[in-house]
Amino acid sequence: QIQMTVPGIPLLWMGDEFGQHSHKTKTTTEPNPLNWELLEKSELNKDLYNFYKRWIQLRKKFKGIRTDNVEFFHENIEAKVLGYIRWDEVGDGVVLVVNFNGVGHDGYVVGNFPADGQWVDWDTNSVVEAKDHMMTVSLPPYTAKALIIKTESGVCLLYTSDAAD
Repeated sequence: QIQMTVPGIPLLWMGDEFGQHSHKTKTTTEPNPLNWELLEKSELNKDLYNFYKRWIQLRKKFKGIRTDNVEFFHENIEAKVLGYIRWDEVGDGVVLVVNFNGVGHDGYVVGNFPADGQWVDWDTNSVVEAKDHMMTVSLPPYTAKALIIKTESGVCLLYTSDAAD
């Protein structure tokens, strides 16, 4: 998840998106074919493929994720949780809350949240409320949540060009 949301171009090694484990060949002419059966015969591999597909869709849909704009607003070293926002020049943004811990956090309070209001969890489409610059979320082990502010017009304006300077 984090790979699709940090500055720069994400890189997937051939077959990563459906669980193929292969090593780089010694020469560029040595064949290293993809094992498409992994995708066709295993539900786990299909789930992994759909996971990558969904996060790639997030990256394509929200231009802010493809810019160099990033602001870290929450850091909890003990819990191993980090919060940051990515946005573009018109203020379209996505908030990411990442759990780097092997332990999940139920009812975790994310402080310094960028904006109050209703937010949509990208993975579950559930609505989460931020109030007084805090949001309470559940963070399974080693996961990230992408949160998009919910507006009637569907436009997410968190920052203006002036705020981004």
